[in-house]
Amino acid sequence: MGRIIQSQTQKVSRPQRIDQGEYELILRPENFTEQAREAIGASQELLRQLQHSQWDSEHILMALLDQDKGVAIDIMTEMGVY
Repeated sequence: MGRIIQSQTQKVSRPQRIDQGEYELILRPENFTEQAREAIGASQELLRQLQHSQWDSEHILMALLDQDKGVAIDIMTEMGVY
């Protein structure tokens, strides 16, 4: 499979907060795996390349499917989707 996008991993300087009712989940990029950080950076690059105004899960999925050593393609193939 050819590369869908080429990107550089970008550092996110502040934690992302997600409201989970009475709990608050803080996503800290420094706690992500290297592959997760690469996928996020690649998805943001894809957003820019496609000139989309909103970053959605589809951008992340495309970046995950484009990874050389990621498990996303294995899962999708096993399910018969990809």
